[in-house]
Amino acid sequence: DAGEKTRHVFLSGGFAKVADNTVTILAESAEEAENIDFSRAEAARKRAEQRLAQKTDSIDETRARAALVRAVHRLTLRGHF
Repeated sequence: DAGEKTRHVFLSGGFAKVADNTVTILAESAEEAENIDFSRAEAARKRAEQRLAQKTDSIDETRARAALVRAVHRLTLRGHF
């Protein structure tokens, strides 16, 4: 169909439902690929990697790993990783 458009969206903390040619998104955050700020995502990746490298008691490793995964997925979707 000439009116159809494919859109790539990064979801964090939620889900997407596709039914009857309609997409419903319920998530903490959602970003279309073209709206992902590469510099911001790259900075988040570097911060998460630095936190994980510190290995101190004050670092929440689970949270840092989640931040790293989010940043890498955002960069991948944006096409820069």
